[in-house]
Order: sequence, then structure tokens, then C-alpha cells
Amino acid sequence: MVNKFLILCSRLNLSSEVLSQMESLLESDLNWTELLKKATKEGVGPLLYRNLRAFKERIPDASKVELRDMYNKNTARNMYLFQKVKPLLQAIHDSNLQVAITKGARLAESLYQNLSLRPFADIDLVVHTSAWPELKEILEKLGFSREGDFGQNLNQKDRELHWTFTPIFRKERLLVEMHFHYLGLQIPFALEDDLWACSQNIKIGTSPAKVLSPEYELCYLCLHALQHSYYRLIWLTDIAEMSRQQDLNWEKILDICQKESISAPLSYGLHLVNCLWPGTLSENILEMFKISAFELKLLKFFWPEENVLTRNLSLQFPYYTPTLFSLLRRKKPLLALSTLFKIFFPPRAWVFYYYKIPVNSPRIFLHYLWRLTRPTSLFFRKLFLH
Repeated sequence: MVNKFLILCSRLNLSSEVLSQMESLLESDLNWTELLKKATKEGVGPLLYRNLRAFKERIPDASKVELRDMYNKNTARNMYLFQKVKPLLQAIHDSNLQVAITKGARLAESLYQNLSLRPFADIDLVVHTSAWPELKEILEKLGFSREGDFGQNLNQKDRELHWTFTPIFRKERLLVEMHFHYLGLQIPFALEDDLWACSQNIKIGTSPAKVLSPEYELCYLCLHALQHSYYRLIWLTDIAEMSRQQDLNWEKILDICQKESISAPLSYGLHLVNCLWPGTLSENILEMFKISAFELKLLKFFWPEENVLTRNLSLQFPYYTPTLFSLLRRKKPLLALSTLFKIFFPPRAWVFYYYKIPVNSPRIFLHYLWRLTRPTSLFFRKLFLH
């Protein structure tokens, strides 16, 4: 009952039918402690607060206070982050760098049109490798410090090409994370020039900022949600709200999917949001992104739609799963082998830093063995749990 109610509340615009369903559930014995705890975990607390305003007389006083505090704290945090990132965004804009803000911070105002409604913990930037040297200088001049520096042992080629190179910079409570691999894929990106040619300039807070086009952003949201096993409801809400944008070019999205071989993550993401919130997408649009029966079986095996829809998710699968689906479609053995090698045998400097293994410890060989056997282990755990 809690999950159903939370799903109903996790959209920007609620129909009269949804409001009626909410009212019926509010008349039942709703567990408010569990509801608020779940809303925080799923990242939809502010949406819950906003959509319950029409039913404030039905909310217990203690829960009403907790909801308001949750909303106000998120508002204060987002305002703080937007204020702190303002000089960085202005400097990037003034230098005309190919650097785009994406995901939570981009969506809060441009999609949700209310910085209070979309929680985010850091600022995610998509960075063209040519922009990195100047961007790094800007960060240092503005007083940002590096969070961990395993990258100092990587040569320039590795810095540009390896998926582990995602530097994070901090200034007080503001974290800024750089992403050099488009849409989170660990393979060469065919449409790099087009991605930047289609980028747009908007306002984030009061700051000018470059963002991905809605078409590329929607693809990224679908891949990101799969990458993290649909573990937070807000990621599915992002997909649903972005897919409802009137100016979306669905033919463009189809072209991106075909050229980057990412139809499976996008198709399944759209399917899931349409199951959660029927009518979000037309059948004509869903039909555009048909995938093979084998791909669909894999998706449903690892992420059964019933588990996603009821928010009963027990396992998180590796972040590189969107890349595996892309490789499956590409049917290029040499590309698959080189990509898998980079995934299973990342640079030792990164392993030492990220997994807190002492430098030059023989434990690194156990780590590489774990990386090799982890997919098989997860597969059998999935079979057992199923």
C-alpha cells in the first residue's frame, strides 16, 4: 500500500483519477512512518509533500511536520548548491567550454521548474576531453580541491579514455563530478560531434549553463537508471517527466539509439514508466523502440518489471550493464574484448584508491578475480532469489 501510494504521488501533474486513488488510500490504514522513510530513500519526498497539500487534513500532525521539514531542507540544500556553483557555471560559459550540466541539478529547474522538488547531492558535468585542462584550471582558481587523486598515476591517454577517470572536486559542501564518457557508456561514442552541436544554453538558478538536448538527456536518464538497477523511484520519475516534453524529437531519439546501440536500456526504461504511470507514452512511441526477444528476456530476468513496479529490489547489478547491452547489439568481438578487459582490469591506481587497498598489496589480484567472477555470482544469486 505504501509503495502504491508513493508511486501515485511521484509525478508533477496528477489526474483526477490519481487524486481519487490517493484519497481512497488515505482512508485506509496508511503507515506514515514507513511512507516517509521510503519517500526519502526513493528521492521523492519533496514531490510527496507538494502533492499531499490538497489532503493536509488527512495527514497526522507529526508526519505533516516531518514532510515540511523534508521539503524545506531540500530547498535550502538546493539553493545553497546553486549559489555555490554559480561562479563555476559563469566561468565555463565565459570560456565557451564544451561542458554540460546533467541529471539532478539540470532537471530541478529546467524540467521540474521548481528547485525544491528534485533532490540532488552533487553537480554532474559532461566534459569534452579537450575542455578538461582549462576546466581544471578554473576549478583550482575558484578554490575547489580534488577529492582523491588516483588519476595522477594515469598517463594522458588513459585519462581521456578510461572509464575510471571521473574526477570529483569539492568546495565546502559542493561536490562537482566530471564525466568524460557520454551517456555513461564505456565504449567509443559515434555521435560525439552531434551531441555537442545539439547542446543548449539555459539558466540554472541565475547562471548560464550548457545542457544536453532533451533527446540526449532522455537517453542518458534511461541508461543511468539501468546502470543503478532502477533503485530510486526519482530516476523513473525523471524519465517519465522528460518523455512528456512537447518538443521532444522521437525520430532523433530513435537515431541515437540505433547509432549507439542503446535501444534496450531506453526501450525498457520507457516501458517501465508507462507501467508505473499508464498513459505516460503512446503505444506508437513505445512501438518505435522494439528490441529483440533475447534482449527483453535478459532485461526482465535481471530487473523483473514486477520487482521494479512494486519497488521490491534486492540486488543491484554492475554499473556497466548498459555497455554490455550496447556491445551485444554491435556484434564486434574485438571491441567487446577490449571493452571487457578495461572493465574487469581497471588501472591499479584506481583500485587502490576506490577499494582502499594498500598500494602494491597482493590483494589487488584477489580484487581482479572478484571482478571476473562477480557477474557469475550475481547471476546465480538472481536464480536463487527468483
